[in-house]
Amino acid sequence: MATTVSYPVEIKMKAIEMRLAGVTKKQIMQELNINSKTQIQQWMRWYRSGDAHRLQQPVGKQYSFGKGPTYDSELEQIKAENRFLKQQLNVLKKLEEWERRCHQKSWITSIRGQVSVSQACTWLGIPRSTYYRWKAAYGERNEDLVVKKIRKLCVQHKFRYG
Repeated sequence: MATTVSYPVEIKMKAIEMRLAGVTKKQIMQELNINSKTQIQQWMRWYRSGDAHRLQQPVGKQYSFGKGPTYDSELEQIKAENRFLKQQLNVLKKLEEWERRCHQKSWITSIRGQVSVSQACTWLGIPRSTYYRWKAAYGERNEDLVVKKIRKLCVQHKFRYG
């Protein structure tokens, strides 16, 4: 197997400057002790495309280099955090709405023999058609399917996940 070599930023910049001055890749490789001409080509691509900051990154896959996005100003960072928090709130609101609908539907179903669906919906302040739409969307059949899918996944993964 080949070993990976990490070159300091100074060597990389020196190679770029020499290449811009017209020195051949072979001469650069001999003078700076660089193993691969494709490495010089990659550095030149980064330099020409305005990605010179990539010269500082370590060797290998760069999925976690810098551990997240970098921001030019504190304002951009705060805006990004604000967007993230708004998304979290929207998800929580949707979850609360779904839970409320499920509770209201189950409550109406539980008292169905005692009062009419119309009367129960009036008490909750929702139209009767809304109850039936919820019942169709979140019916017992759908709940049974979800439970079966959860059981299947649990068995498939040998109950390793919560």
